[in-house]
Amino acid sequence: MKTFLGLIENYTDMLNRIAFFTFISNLLIIIMLKKNSIYFSNFIFYVYDNLPILKISIDPLFKLPIKLIYIVPSAIVALIFRVIYMHNKISDLFQIRKKFDVSYILIPLSKAVEIPIDENYKNVLKTNRKTLMADVFYKYASSTNPQIDKHLIWIALDKWSWYWAFVEFLTSLFIWGIVLLLLKDYIFFLIILVILILSAILCILLIKIYPKYAKNQIDAIISNEKFLKEIKGKLYAL
Repeated sequence: MKTFLGLIENYTDMLNRIAFFTFISNLLIIIMLKKNSIYFSNFIFYVYDNLPILKISIDPLFKLPIKLIYIVPSAIVALIFRVIYMHNKISDLFQIRKKFDVSYILIPLSKAVEIPIDENYKNVLKTNRKTLMADVFYKYASSTNPQIDKHLIWIALDKWSWYWAFVEFLTSLFIWGIVLLLLKDYIFFLIILVILILSAILCILLIKIYPKYAKNQIDAIISNEKFLKEIKGKLYAL
């Protein structure tokens, strides 16, 4: 339960939380579409009638019978997303983490060691981002071997876990929207599309509050003279 609702303390816990909420969100989407979309409902009944094993019901909380026809596809999506690190794929596609790392971690650290910031330097940071993040940030702010106050790291991981769970929810909406389009349920496709767009806007706004969690970690790192000297050496070597 701590992994799902408590404070996240490591990367594995974060991945498990994301997978759990991906499963729940897909389950809710499928049930909602089954109850409201005739086209989707007919599709579900077609699969249901042709795969008898999916007729089995389970008794979760409140004794509400939920058939495997809902559980199985939700679990498959969550498993695939977990195995391929879907949130990372989406992050790479839209350069979410790349932009954040450069703008709110590497540039502030560079300013802390008095390196002039220009476009050429920004491009160097972008090119070497992964190596630099390991050398000048995660070396000190890793959940497995924290060199700063571990609570600062846990809070950041916790916040990011909810953000990435939301990103995977958006991805799930997109997938089920495509399914509706293939089933020619254009009305519910448009409804899903509107929800997807509004949720994407919320997702963009949500990430605006995350720099403060990175700043707290950076402040803790650069307050240590030894760490600051090491960081200066790495960044000036560029």
